[in-house]
Amino acid sequence: MPSTALQLSVTPQITTTTDSGLIVLSMSRRVLHLNDRARTWLRALSNDDRLDDRGFASPLPEALVDLFHAVLAEMEKRIAGEDWRHFEMRTVCASAEGLLLARGFGMPDATRRQQSRIVILLQHDPL
Repeated sequence: MPSTALQLSVTPQITTTTDSGLIVLSMSRRVLHLNDRARTWLRALSNDDRLDDRGFASPLPEALVDLFHAVLAEMEKRIAGEDWRHFEMRTVCASAEGLLLARGFGMPDATRRQQSRIVILLQHDPL
């Protein structure tokens, strides 16, 4: 399912609700943390009942892979320019449960590049 264009913000504010799905990824797209609501949203986005050993559909749905790569590319540019500010990119994804707002946060680490993280927050989009 196609997603809308990505939007970039350099002053991100992470606000979550109990309905938010949270995914923490390394720069190599390794899942470091995944909450239960994120598992539910991932199933809805992938339309796939097959689950991997962590309990979610694998690989990540295409819309989230696109968001991950967009955040990663921006983070690589910032690291190369020694810009350590956190930033946010957003997109809207269509799922079996309705529209989802996917917010990708780039968190570059100034001391160790490998410790930089990408956080994806999934929220029901209340249009």
